[in-house]
Amino acid sequence: MLKLRLRERWQRLQISGSDQVVMLLLSVMVGLCIGAAIWTANPTSGCIRLGRGTSGPISCDPQVIMGEAMNIVLFGLLFAAPLLYMLGRLLVQLFRPLNTQP
Repeated sequence: MLKLRLRERWQRLQISGSDQVVMLLLSVMVGLCIGAAIWTANPTSGCIRLGRGTSGPISCDPQVIMGEAMNIVLFGLLFAAPLLYMLGRLLVQLFRPLNTQP
């Protein structure tokens, strides 16, 4: 039987509470950016208002709408990059060989 000893590997990581909070906040921001991009790309009226609040011009051009949604996706990548880096480092540490034999 394959003995992965996941409990020992997880204890070796020693993930602090602040690291967990940072990863949670980054993942929430990525989720919000994805949700905002989907909401922007599929407007109920077919048009979106460009600018802040109700003072900007209205655009019904699909290319402009998709461009605005792409800007939000690119903004979300700013949050996804450090999150993926942190998760990658954790996975490398998790699958590193254990020193002691069971």
